[in-house]
Amino acid sequence: MIKFLDLLWQTRQVNDLSSAIERVLSSGVYIGGEEVENFESQFSTYTKSTYCHGVSNGQDALRLSLVAAGIKSGDEVIVPAFTFIATWLAVSSIGAKIVPVDVHPTDLSINAQLIKRAITKKTKAIIPVFIFGKVCSDLDEIIDICNESNLFLLFDAAQSSGADYIKDINKKDIKKSAMAWSFYPGKNLGAVGDAGAVTTNCHSFANDINLLRNYGSKNKYEHLTKGLNNRMDPIQASILCEKLKYLDVWNNKRVKQARAYDRIKNKHLSSLLQSSSSKYTNWHLYVVQTLHRNELAQYLLTNGVETGLHYPVPPYSQPCYADLSLNKSAYAVSSAASEKVLSLPIGPHLTTTNVDKIIDLINLFEPGKSFG
Repeated sequence: MIKFLDLLWQTRQVNDLSSAIERVLSSGVYIGGEEVENFESQFSTYTKSTYCHGVSNGQDALRLSLVAAGIKSGDEVIVPAFTFIATWLAVSSIGAKIVPVDVHPTDLSINAQLIKRAITKKTKAIIPVFIFGKVCSDLDEIIDICNESNLFLLFDAAQSSGADYIKDINKKDIKKSAMAWSFYPGKNLGAVGDAGAVTTNCHSFANDINLLRNYGSKNKYEHLTKGLNNRMDPIQASILCEKLKYLDVWNNKRVKQARAYDRIKNKHLSSLLQSSSSKYTNWHLYVVQTLHRNELAQYLLTNGVETGLHYPVPPYSQPCYADLSLNKSAYAVSSAASEKVLSLPIGPHLTTTNVDKIIDLINLFEPGKSFG
């Protein structure tokens, strides 16, 4: 079976993983400490960010960032209609109002023209998502919108580890911004449990994140604000430091696999992104769209290939957001995508033979005929 994701393969590849864990156990420091600080330093350097603070997971990275930016109950936050639900949950968890807008059909990134129409006097923040690890096609326009309207720009970079465009964004002139990261095990840079981070170039914002993640405290038993317990675990930090050494090599394998997938020539499906766009993505996912998704997925599985779905049910169709009474017809692109997207295997665990087999199988796929 060609696995969609093979975390055990990753674990076996990282030579110093066990010694990193043992180093934490032997230190006696199990909250914060040198391991977390080392990762924060390495990741801020890697992303060309001035500050990095490790937190408990990607959703908390988003939530803490909103709180640190002063977003309060009743404030409006613009989010893409097509995204993993954590983007929405971070907003609703602090009582802010979710304002979804649809995405571009070409790459499923948030549509800046629709953002402009959605802004009101209550709008305080915009959360563009680097969906599937790809930079937003309207990036510069979104930055201009936030600068002109004095809005907080929170990039959901949960899927973007190792993407070159991150360094370019950190060079841009943005009045108020931060990036929220997830190191969920399945990410390009993944922990062996939950972990996340917030990066920013703003000193005061970084200080606020540091306080908020640690009960609102800088000195023990002195609580300057009503904080939370959202700290990064030092064992996860030590593991991430080791895996960071492999990230560029692993991402380069993803690029080569994406280039190989350009050989897919089947009229019944299309790639969301071609390999010529590699500098705009870290290839966290390789996504195709087809009207025959379920049949194609079953055909591949029958022939020994696992696939993934990202995402079959958009947030506005989830039962937990039924209370918002959203007009789903406003998200036609997102709805259509949710019915057609299929993620093919991509990642450092794959061999050239694996990728060639996947390509050959897809090129032979015929709806209604592929099962004999």
